[in-house]
Amino acid sequence: MSYPTAHTFGAVGSGPERSVPGTTPIAPALAQTYTGGPNVASVAHRIAARPTTYNGIEMRSRLEAWWAARMDEGALVWHYEPCAFAGPGVDQYLPDFRWDIPRPGGRTKHVFLELKGFIASLAELDGFLGRMEVIWNSEPEATLLLVQGHAEHVWHGHIDEAGERHWAEIDARPEAIMQLGSA
Repeated sequence: MSYPTAHTFGAVGSGPERSVPGTTPIAPALAQTYTGGPNVASVAHRIAARPTTYNGIEMRSRLEAWWAARMDEGALVWHYEPCAFAGPGVDQYLPDFRWDIPRPGGRTKHVFLELKGFIASLAELDGFLGRMEVIWNSEPEATLLLVQGHAEHVWHGHIDEAGERHWAEIDARPEAIMQLGSA
């Protein structure tokens, strides 16, 4: 498996894409993948999730159990399906995981992780990212991560100092993702 080294940056969803010098907006970067590139399977070929118990916790899929094991290996403090969020246009959103990252002064930063085995199109990606953004209504300082599979693609979301929402495709190696949780 090859891992991307270039980051992509752009707003997904409403509003124009914003790019940073030296990066590529998300949609053009993924156009090949989602228009019949070599690694694309049809939605009809998706494999159904298989409930799996990891460390005494019943998880909805083997992928979730695999990521829980990676988080344990990285000594991250994590919670499975920690809480549901709701907001305008989103009935309810339940993220797969939350990491708790201690900060100075007794504060805790939250990183929310959503796992998807397969993302079939840019429209589907946009829908997932949009639903995840409901977290920011309650926790504007939270970091959001959407991970496809075992890290074939990883999208990182944050709100900047000006209140702008941003998504970027980041280094997809699991060890790089774990560094976000320990930094």
